[in-house]
Amino acid sequence: MQTKVKLTKRQLKEDKFTTFMLTAKDRVQENWQFYVIAFLALILVVVGTIYFINQGKTRQQEAALKFADAQAQYRNGNEDVAVLNVTQLISDYQGTKAAERALFWLAKYDLDKKNYADAQKYFEQFLKEVKGDKFRRAAALAGIAVALEDQSKFADAARKYVEAAEEYPDGPEAADYRYEAMRNFLTAGDETSARAQLDIIESQFSDSPVRNQAVELFAEKSSQQGT
Repeated sequence: MQTKVKLTKRQLKEDKFTTFMLTAKDRVQENWQFYVIAFLALILVVVGTIYFINQGKTRQQEAALKFADAQAQYRNGNEDVAVLNVTQLISDYQGTKAAERALFWLAKYDLDKKNYADAQKYFEQFLKEVKGDKFRRAAALAGIAVALEDQSKFADAARKYVEAAEEYPDGPEAADYRYEAMRNFLTAGDETSARAQLDIIESQFSDSPVRNQAVELFAEKSSQQGT
């Protein structure tokens, strides 16, 4: 008769561990190429991510330096060089913060020079590309309004001023945008729309100096149109 050998719990655990290690060793030996490839792929992903982040930082820094140089050229009286450099910067570094600022700068430059078509084009491009900067987005809409007003397109200008106010209703220029909208509606002969803007000014900006100016202007223009 054979004597049954009863294994202790410790021996059973050791036996399971030994079996597991032998099985794991066999798996590694059979699939070592797969593990090496997976490890190398992981390294490439990590290195690529670090490289991409560093490249992004470098690109942002390069764009900022180029914009600073263009502004220096402008201050030194080299306007043509400044405009050329800014235009190139917008093209080469699209998506950077410096390119966004450069685009707004170029639009304002053309507005000051009364190049209205270019000013509107660049302001509209800014609005299309920049989504998070409410202050500058509102200012870009107001810039388009100025260009339209200077071309005697008063009703269109008024509507753009309304858009500017609605873009950043809590912004520091919101009351002024409402006032300019009211003024342009009055000039266009649209007293109803002007009255709507005055009502907003009186309800939302009652403590602003703009409120009294708006009331006086509306009364003056209304009386003139009534005669």
